[in-house]
Amino acid sequence: MLKAILVEDEHDVRERLAHMLEQIDTEFVLTHRYENGLDAYYDLINDPPDLIITDIRMPYIDGIKLAQLVKEVEPLIKIIFITGYDELDYAKQAIELDVIGYITKPTSLSEFERVIKKAERRIKEEYHLFHTLTELNQFKLQHLPMIRENSLKTLMGMNSLTLSFQKKLNEIGIKLDYPYLLIGVLDLDTSSKDIEDLPLFLLAVKQYLSEHCAYPHELFIYDDRLVILLMGEKPFNVNEVEQAFQLELKRVQRFYNVSLSAGFSEIARPPYHFKRLFEHAHKALEMRQFMGGNTIYFFDNLASHATSEGTIDESELKQLIYLIKYKSFEEVETYLKELKDTVVLPSYFASYYLHISGILNAILQSCEDMAKLYDIYGNGKSIYDKFMNIKTNEEIFDQFLMLIRDIREINENIIDNTIDLNLKLIEDYIRAHFTNSSLTLSDVAEHVNLSAGYISLLLKKKYNMTFVKYLTKLRMEKAAELLSNPQLKIVDVAHQVGYTDPYYFSHSFKKYYNQSPREFRSHEKEK
Repeated sequence: MLKAILVEDEHDVRERLAHMLEQIDTEFVLTHRYENGLDAYYDLINDPPDLIITDIRMPYIDGIKLAQLVKEVEPLIKIIFITGYDELDYAKQAIELDVIGYITKPTSLSEFERVIKKAERRIKEEYHLFHTLTELNQFKLQHLPMIRENSLKTLMGMNSLTLSFQKKLNEIGIKLDYPYLLIGVLDLDTSSKDIEDLPLFLLAVKQYLSEHCAYPHELFIYDDRLVILLMGEKPFNVNEVEQAFQLELKRVQRFYNVSLSAGFSEIARPPYHFKRLFEHAHKALEMRQFMGGNTIYFFDNLASHATSEGTIDESELKQLIYLIKYKSFEEVETYLKELKDTVVLPSYFASYYLHISGILNAILQSCEDMAKLYDIYGNGKSIYDKFMNIKTNEEIFDQFLMLIRDIREINENIIDNTIDLNLKLIEDYIRAHFTNSSLTLSDVAEHVNLSAGYISLLLKKKYNMTFVKYLTKLRMEKAAELLSNPQLKIVDVAHQVGYTDPYYFSHSFKKYYNQSPREFRSHEKEK
């Protein structure tokens, strides 16, 4: 079943189109009918359809504005425009919004059927695109480019690119001579055990992303994650990158029923510090555990704070740091138990405390704020004395787990504080400018220097509201305050809270307070 909604302010036209849709042999089911675009937009946020059939000329917000708003939050929804005005400007805007069809009133059944069938084909093609995983089994029979893959993995551990390694990359077709670079890490939001054939699934997503990526790029699989290097001749537009990848994440979620998130580093210029950028992409992805999955995160959305750089070369200790920072506590506990079982082997007896000290170093290096850790445990010497004076291996590792819990809580609080600071910045700007009738989410993103998607996530997390609903809330609360002044006309109140159309203001006010501005003012007088 494919869901469709109909938005048309003329009752007779609306009913006729609904009847015509029932006559056409398609998988579309008309789930809702609306007489204006505003009501349609508020509802589809919670229950997005596959198709919107909308008139262009309507009260409050027209079909063009509705399509623009929809594309910001649900870019996969298809749109058909209906209008009685055969004007070039409308047709041009419809093309720019990538709508399915553009038909005029009165609409014939044959014309309506043609456009509806076209929409059905387009949607089914997209569904089909994500149901060809079994065809990728042939990848098992083909030789994968292991040299390129391993070279890219090696590159992620390099602080800088040596001339000899650059020559090797050039020989195998990896070109990095671009003035701008962005590194991203894409990861499953659930356990990899939930995917029946994880390697094949990752190959499928890798191929799809590679075919649909609009930027010069390198894409490879690293530790059950996808890593992408985006390269450009000019600075990246973060919002464009966010929108492009958010669309692909939505497609994967819809068609595979698997949720992915992505973390991106800051935009870099040569000389590239690949290891640092790779770590920053992981740091951005770490925001997922606080903000939710199926989302794009950028390192630049995090406030800068001091981080510890690991200096231990042993791969086991590097892995411990990685697990503490980016994986679940259960995975850390399992890995630590393996280390505990190792250091009690006879061959390790002579250097037992040296190994314990190395493990403790690794744990401390995973902490993002040593000052806060010292508030709990005292100074660095106190921490080392505490562990070196414990006499049993079992108790040492029990204390390691307690230390790790405290460090992870400190790291989480740093991110929480960053979120609070960013949220205050966003709220202050919106509260200072909500009276501007043309204020948009993009305007706020530009002025506070955060991505639009990140702003939406913060508002959703704190208020369970979209940007539009939060903006409406501020305007309605201010309107209620102004209406208590009988000297102000309702039209003046509308203008003072950012509405150029007093009728649109009255409609929004009644929808918010369940009474018109005039009724609200009358009730206030009676109190």
